[in-house]
Parts: sequence; C-alpha cells; structure tokens
Amino acid sequence: MFKPSSTYQDEAIITGIQAGGAMREQWITRLYEKYFRFLYQGKSKHNITEEEAKDAYSDAVIAVSEQIAANKFRGDSKLSTYLYRIFYYKCVDIIRQRPTLRKVELQEAEEFELLEADPLDQVIQEEQLAELETYLDKIGAKCKELLLDWGYWGYNMSEIAERMGFKDNKSAISQKHKCMQKLKTLLSKHMIQSHSGNK
Repeated sequence: MFKPSSTYQDEAIITGIQAGGAMREQWITRLYEKYFRFLYQGKSKHNITEEEAKDAYSDAVIAVSEQIAANKFRGDSKLSTYLYRIFYYKCVDIIRQRPTLRKVELQEAEEFELLEADPLDQVIQEEQLAELETYLDKIGAKCKELLLDWGYWGYNMSEIAERMGFKDNKSAISQKHKCMQKLKTLLSKHMIQSHSGNK
C-alpha cells in the first residue's frame, strides 16, 4: 500500500512550487504525498470508487498547485484545509455527473459538506491531533473512537454502526451528533478561556 510522507513542511512545498522549473513537479508530488489520506476519506464518505477518488484528488492537487504557482494562494487557511475543500468539491462533482443519484449518496454528500464547518474537521485538517486527543479523551472512549473513525479515518456511518455495534445507521448518526455537541462545548470553552487569557 502507498505510504504517504508527512515530513515536508507546507512552507517548503509552497516555495518549491513557486520556484518553478524542474523542481516544481517534484514539490507537486510531495504535496500529493503529504495529504494522500484525503483520498481514502473522500472515497468512503462520498461512496465513490477508488479510481474516482484518485481522479478527484489528483485534480485537486493540480488546482492547488496552479493557485500556488500563480501566487493566488494567500495563506488565509492552512494548505491542508485549502486542498481538502477543493477535493471535497471535486468529489461532489463526480456524484453529480452520475445519471441517477441514489438517495444515500446525496445524504452522505450533504453530511460531508457540514463537516467543513465543524471544529473537529478544522482541528484534524490542521493536523493538531495531539491537541484534539486531549479533548476527545474528556468526552469518553466511545465518542473518541466514533469521531476519529468518522472525521479522520473516513469511515461512513454505516461502517461505523457495524464496527461499533450500533443497532443501525440512525443510531450511529444520533450518537455522533451527541458526541459532536460535547466536543463543540469543550472547544468553545477553550476558545473563551484562551481569548480571556490574551486580554
């Protein structure tokens, strides 16, 4: 199996792509490698094939590298978040091009879109996993397993229901929402305390 490398810093990747020439292709490859796990997250969450996910991910990497090369990437968000967002839309485009859309595909696409606004997603995509685990430990082992399976490893809710022994898909979704509320409350308190401490 392909093993991505995460040793390259975003600043080095951006500088390398902007430098152009022969080095540009090498740094585009390193960008592709660093966030390769997005491919499997998109495959599972959108219920698309691995080939479709690879096409979407490759297109997203090319789009991001072109933005960087043209100095249009302003750094308002982390490179991982920027790539993740574009990859998401590429996956949705694949679903929309299908002759008939199954209801479950649309539901999963909508659920994945909501993930963009969740604090869990932001922490994961910015790779602040050590910080995230501190909060996940506080909301219980079951919530921690569920949210990491969903938000980081890319399992869909049907797979999570089977893995964790829920009665059905709806039960897993209900528990996920409860866990997310607990996490949001903890993160909100942390942000308020951090803001107060900076005054």
